Amino acid sequence: AVAAGRRRPLGVRASAWPRTETAFTESRLTTCKEGFRCVSRIRRFGTEHVGDVDPNKSRQVEDPTTEDYEWNCPAEGTWTESAFEAGKDAGLCREDEDCYCVSRGSANFHSELENGREKIVGTFDVQRPDGGLREENLTIVPHYMVRRMPERFDIDNPHASIGPMDSLPRDQWLEAYKDGSAANIQSALDRLHSWIEASWKDKIEDQPTPCGPGRPETATNYMPPAEVANAQTRIRRMQLLSKDCEMMRDTVAKLAPSLDEEVFQADGMRLGKKLNCYKLKDSQACQQLNCYRGWEDENFQ
Repeated sequence: AVAAGRRRPLGVRASAWPRTETAFTESRLTTCKEGFRCVSRIRRFGTEHVGDVDPNKSRQVEDPTTEDYEWNCPAEGTWTESAFEAGKDAGLCREDEDCYCVSRGSANFHSELENGREKIVGTFDVQRPDGGLREENLTIVPHYMVRRMPERFDIDNPHASIGPMDSLPRDQWLEAYKDGSAANIQSALDRLHSWIEASWKDKIEDQPTPCGPGRPETATNYMPPAEVANAQTRIRRMQLLSKDCEMMRDTVAKLAPSLDEEVFQADGMRLGKKLNCYKLKDSQACQQLNCYRGWEDENFQ
């Protein structure tokens, strides 16, 4: 059990696993300090360190001699980036080398990419039990960020959630990308872009003072303060989602082993409307995200 008085780190929930309170099952929880993340051995825990810890995953490891690590560590039955739990039970860090709190960056590292599978090889600072640091040469399999946007994101509601950012291993990231994440963000960007462009042409373009107090009394095309605030919210969301989109576009180009694997939304439609994505000639499917970050869209950035 976790020592009395020790607080559970953010993002770590109580385990559903049954425990018997004996000396054999006692465990200790180590929290990674600011600027560090937890990584754990693949040969000990298997791959895909997200969600609930499955003690049987190690049996699926193709190379039982691998010294590679992957983002996230076991803590109270779930995978977390900020702590690890050590003990004798299945699914815990048993040896000192099973789990490390490592620096999030390194001055000496490189990336190895083969068939869409990436490894980060470098020298990292490792957090010692006494709070000090030591250096270790490690090979780490990273995870990747993806925006999990609601399919029916309401651009007219300034309080509508744009969805959380999830950190996923490679295979799960590609699955999420194809299973709606790419299409949802493209749909939202298309609708925001259309609204901003139409409002610009109708209320802003060629107007001397369309929003300020110096507006002529005879002016008909202008934006009152409430509309200005609404427009600013949409512009900020457009900028945020455009950057998320660009990150997704770069990530899929790295993780997908072929151009065919980058394709999403075979019919090129979302919510009954055509997506303004990039498509190959004579194809309806989306080949690549359109993030509206080209020179022709500088006004939207």
